[in-house]
Amino acid sequence: MWLVKPASLNQGRGIELFRNLRDISEFIFNKNPQTKSWVVQKYVEQPFLFNGRKFDIRVWAVVTEDYRIYFYKYGYLRTSSAVYDLKDKNNFVHLTNQCLQVKGEGYALHEEGNTLNYDDLQRYLNEHFGQYNLKVEELLFPRIKDIIIDTFLCVRKKMNYNNRENCFELFGFDFLLDEDFRIWLIEVNYNPFLGTPNEYMKTLVPHMINDMLKIVVDPVLKPKFVPESERPNDFELIYREASQKHGPAVNVRRPFTMDLVYPVQELVPFIGKVLKPSIRASAPRRQN
Repeated sequence: MWLVKPASLNQGRGIELFRNLRDISEFIFNKNPQTKSWVVQKYVEQPFLFNGRKFDIRVWAVVTEDYRIYFYKYGYLRTSSAVYDLKDKNNFVHLTNQCLQVKGEGYALHEEGNTLNYDDLQRYLNEHFGQYNLKVEELLFPRIKDIIIDTFLCVRKKMNYNNRENCFELFGFDFLLDEDFRIWLIEVNYNPFLGTPNEYMKTLVPHMINDMLKIVVDPVLKPKFVPESERPNDFELIYREASQKHGPAVNVRRPFTMDLVYPVQELVPFIGKVLKPSIRASAPRRQN
């Protein structure tokens, strides 16, 4: 299956699923010729599921005019309301966008605001996949940081081409786990959702925005008042080029090796060119 969506839309608008190139071409060039830019990507047909339902992971990143890249260490999981079935054509099964799910009959049936935090995911992993001793921070963060850095550097020449000073942008990155715990980038949003559909988000979003402003605004406009008990900033600098203004280079991007793609070595399908059928047979399958 292949997923096709307009490159300039959000909130799940215009997304379609196809199984062959002929239908994709018909849809793009004949039915929607006015749309000039599309994203076509392989659909992850066997995602890792939370209680049988699909979810994705939303994280935030900030990039500045001089290509400093910051990663926010707290994010959230956006869940589907319906049990995952590849044959089910219902969008509420496949798309976890908050703006779409809120319109469904099952919204908030399982989780308030169809939102989970990293602790919820950790408890689920401990309960159902304890044999792998997975830690959410170790499982998600290193690979996600790698992909965020790669993504920004891929489009560096198109960002801030007017060389404006003291500018920045907040992006929302959406990631998906598959059944082998591999991480896939779904998309990057330049106007990410900042709603607060539950108590967790009511705390998370204001903290994130406040931390972002400390990075991008406070150095330019010094705050007149700083609380004595101010909490640490939860944005982490993951990439910076050496400069007199900001200091030495920073780059947490790891080497390109296969063991970074498969975080659980027992689930790597190949050693050299030899397939390991016994291990593949014992790999975690869909939990529905």
